[in-house]
Amino acid sequence: MLIYILTGIALWVTEFLQIAIETWRAVFAMIRRKKNSPQIYAFRPYQINRLHYVDCVPPKPRSGHRIVCNDRDIYCFGGFNPDIPSNTGRYRDVSLFQELWRFDTLSRQWELIFGPGEHLPDELASHAMLLLGNSILIFGGTCYPFGQRCSNKLHIFNVVSKKLKTVETSGTQPAEMYGQAMVVHEEFLYVIGGTTGYDYSCDVHRLNLMTYEWELVYHCDEYNEDDPPGRYRHELAYDGEQIYVLGGGTSQVAFTLSEIPAFNLKTNTWKMVQTKPDSTFSPPGNKVAFPEARKCHACVQFETLQGSSVVIIGGYDTCYYNDIWKLNLRTLEWRCLGKMPSFRPLFFHDATVTRAGCVYIYGGITCNVNTNITKRTTNMYKIWMTIPKLSEMCIEALNFYAPRLKESSVEDLMKLGVPPPFVDRLTIKSTSP
Repeated sequence: MLIYILTGIALWVTEFLQIAIETWRAVFAMIRRKKNSPQIYAFRPYQINRLHYVDCVPPKPRSGHRIVCNDRDIYCFGGFNPDIPSNTGRYRDVSLFQELWRFDTLSRQWELIFGPGEHLPDELASHAMLLLGNSILIFGGTCYPFGQRCSNKLHIFNVVSKKLKTVETSGTQPAEMYGQAMVVHEEFLYVIGGTTGYDYSCDVHRLNLMTYEWELVYHCDEYNEDDPPGRYRHELAYDGEQIYVLGGGTSQVAFTLSEIPAFNLKTNTWKMVQTKPDSTFSPPGNKVAFPEARKCHACVQFETLQGSSVVIIGGYDTCYYNDIWKLNLRTLEWRCLGKMPSFRPLFFHDATVTRAGCVYIYGGITCNVNTNITKRTTNMYKIWMTIPKLSEMCIEALNFYAPRLKESSVEDLMKLGVPPPFVDRLTIKSTSP
């Protein structure tokens, strides 16, 4: 009996090895064919590349939208384009996009999750948005007429169940505004600033995410020189103890980035923090190497071996920018990463970053600096801002040389010997970050 069992096991192992060998031969043959072609995978950090969409109809060009991402998917909500008629119900004529899209970074395909007719908020421009676990938090924003109708509602979209709900809250709610910014600290969602279209705020509210009760943490007094002036379309950075306000402005001005407001989460007080210029960069005209004052820029934050880093991209003030700057939150020193020659100045766009440090930039308004003509775009750009783990490069290389692997089942990938973490990345969509 034992001989029969051992013989059966030997035959099964032999058959399995033959299947595995033939499969890997096919994979390696595909890789060799790719290597013999002009298309060869190469990991290029700090180089910005435009992504080309594959076999899909992308969203229409837009500005004022927001995007967030996990390790594989990018989610885009809302936006505005006065040049393209939309199909957004009673806001049809003002080209607001009542849409929630998902972009698969591996297949480079767009999918419309919710469109017109679904139960979506009306405030579709200059809202605040972030991803917390499997939940996308959408707060504030405005619809037409801009500034005359704003929101102080919180909406939560679950990326797994694909359900959207409006949260019932209590307490001292923020005013109905747009152009706010927000971060999560412990069990609280902090919301700072915004505008009604006429008045600008830098007040600090927080929402307890366990009880959904609002609290006014700090009310800024415009006559108090120690309080930061009100603003909108600013961005926030967060180091666990303080929230830093980066740029932003009003209809007349944009605020500097050489000195930035910082809100202490322990003492609930503001102070102005002096940042440090880039000591390795000498701009023309003997200027100190700080980023120019700006609003309507994009901002992402990620972790490095040197601590938390913040990157700002584009924006505008008296002119339009296509530069990238990085701020080390530990040293508060800026680094100029240069201008982005691959595309024109950009503002009212948005950016998001994966845990591994890959930044995606989407949409916004571009400007031809020669003619000063602006237009909205639906382009997506990608730039690695860190040197990630080798596994991240392997995922990219595997998807580059064998793009159809992601269409395989979990069982088939396991039979091929693909490691389980890679199987998860290749097959599971809308997972938590």
